[in-house]
Amino acid sequence: MKKIRTVFTIFFGMLTAGLVLSSCDSNSSSENSGSKTGGTFLATDYEPLDNWLEERFEVKYKNMTPQLIFNQVPINDIHYDTSDLPEGAPTFNFESDNISRREVLQKISDFWGLRMSIQNGPDGNPSSVVVKG
Repeated sequence: MKKIRTVFTIFFGMLTAGLVLSSCDSNSSSENSGSKTGGTFLATDYEPLDNWLEERFEVKYKNMTPQLIFNQVPINDIHYDTSDLPEGAPTFNFESDNISRREVLQKISDFWGLRMSIQNGPDGNPSSVVVKG
């Protein structure tokens, strides 16, 4: 009987510790801060652009084509240098109540198989996002 009580005590202690640890709040919540790309997609050391890419929004896109998507809020604040965008591609439909611009751009890139990179201007700072189909 004592052995069963000891096993039960150990099991209950481990269960309690697991519940306590799983309820702890971590420093970075994927729901509210930082993109799910880890900042690796369109990575930049230029803080204003990085902050802009990480800002979170609610988005609702319906029937978007590659030719229309880059003119949509909230990603339309910067210059895109596009080439060879797919013609007659399936339309992009997406909705989220909490997503960063970086995550939106990665979803667009993945959906149509686009390559995106940051191009720097003569001053060494980012001047546009190059998008190639």
